[in-house]
Amino acid sequence: GIGLLTTLAGCTEISLVVKGSYNVLKMGVITPQVCISFFGVFLICVAINYHIKGSFCLGIIVSSLIWWTYSNSFPDSIVSVPYVDTFTTAVDKNSEIPLLTADLIFLYLLYLNGIVTTLSKGAGLNREDNSLPRGRWIFVMCGLLTMLSGFISSAPILVSPESSASIKAGAKTGLSTVVCGFFFLLSLFFSPLLENVPSAGSSPVLIMI
Repeated sequence: GIGLLTTLAGCTEISLVVKGSYNVLKMGVITPQVCISFFGVFLICVAINYHIKGSFCLGIIVSSLIWWTYSNSFPDSIVSVPYVDTFTTAVDKNSEIPLLTADLIFLYLLYLNGIVTTLSKGAGLNREDNSLPRGRWIFVMCGLLTMLSGFISSAPILVSPESSASIKAGAKTGLSTVVCGFFFLLSLFFSPLLENVPSAGSSPVLIMI
């Protein structure tokens, strides 16, 4: 189910799947963006077949370079100093807090439980009874960090389906999370480049995972 959802997200990014007039969804027009994206999918498949490390990164880089060349939209800069804005304690009194709370409960009880079970099974970490060792700590840490992220108006802290890409590349231990976090921190300095990654570059990964 999660794989189908990410595939749908990748197809909608490149307008291969659009809102239908009589149906919920319909197929869009085959554009150069779609062709470049599926070339990226093909490249990732070949790299995975030959066990090339970083196959998903290879697909993003090649597809982005092709799109930038085709549309002549290369980034103006690559590196910049991160800007951190100060946060306030102001509360939006018109916000629908009960609805948002119910949404978070849905995410944690259904989405998080499903994605953690699927990813841990893919990594071969499940016990014989299909349970995840120390699995309750995932819910505890996600809950605590989500409350902390609320003070800085950030997004909920959840396990991402994109983690399956790193699992397929061989990541299984907590050290892989530390390395991933380090590169996320490092990416702040390359925001001008990463902000310009086109949908033709990111959608192949969503479609593949």
